[in-house]
Amino acid sequence: MEILSPITGSANTSLVLEMDVARIVSLYKKEQDLDVTRYFNGRKTIELRICNDTGYRFYYPMDIYGDDVFYQHLQKTGLYYLKEKWEYDKAISLIKNDQKVLEIGSGAGFFMRKLKEQRRSSLSGLELNTHQVREAQNEGFDVINSTIEDFARTNAGAFDVVVFLQVLEHVPDIRSFISASLQALRPGGQMIICVPYNNPYLYRHDLYHTLNLPPHHAGLWDKRSFRQLPVYFPMKLNGVYIEPLSDYKKWYQVQQENLKERNNPLNRLMSLVPPMIYKNFLRLMRHMVEGRNILVEYIKN
Repeated sequence: MEILSPITGSANTSLVLEMDVARIVSLYKKEQDLDVTRYFNGRKTIELRICNDTGYRFYYPMDIYGDDVFYQHLQKTGLYYLKEKWEYDKAISLIKNDQKVLEIGSGAGFFMRKLKEQRRSSLSGLELNTHQVREAQNEGFDVINSTIEDFARTNAGAFDVVVFLQVLEHVPDIRSFISASLQALRPGGQMIICVPYNNPYLYRHDLYHTLNLPPHHAGLWDKRSFRQLPVYFPMKLNGVYIEPLSDYKKWYQVQQENLKERNNPLNRLMSLVPPMIYKNFLRLMRHMVEGRNILVEYIKN
């Protein structure tokens, strides 16, 4: 059976590796206190595949994704929906005053609140987590429970900017989602996207990083895959921005763990370096180390 790319629709895809569902379920239970068994529908393995035309890696089958219950559980941990993020400031720096802005996946309105404080903008939001919709509405924001596909049908060309931050990595049908996002934009409008960056220290060695797996994430993005999108959609790339390193301790731990797994003696040497020393060194070098997230800006043709 041909397995099609969720970006191009082409069968030019290849298997990267098969992944053990029992291991994924165990990790979610251990690290998130969450039983995700039911989302895998009895499967023993899933596939990580790559679209050879774009470099985008995606999980297959593409029907393993979190629902309202899943994301409400993550919300309760207090670690998932954050009021301050690097991408909020970066996205706002790209948005001008007096623009009509649509945020897809607006949550409780944290980005919208910050944008409102810094720009004169007309703001609208879409969110699938019903609890978050109520929270945003209680704060006075125009947020509704709707998919972008449904919303764009009656709001074609209505917005100057469409923003989705930490959303696209959850989307199985990339073609439909981006096409609808562009439909909501006027010609010359901006589309701003931020996702986890899947080429830096955090994910390079760890394909079983819990929240980078289904049912949370549907795919893995990097610079190449974003640079290829204008080949398949009517838009041009206007900027690519990588978050500088900020979590120095996590960076150091990831390097140590990888060296330990490979029985590299440098692991023992790293264990002797005091945290104050490596943190100060990494602080000086932070702009030379690619961090957790990538943000891209496109202009609609």
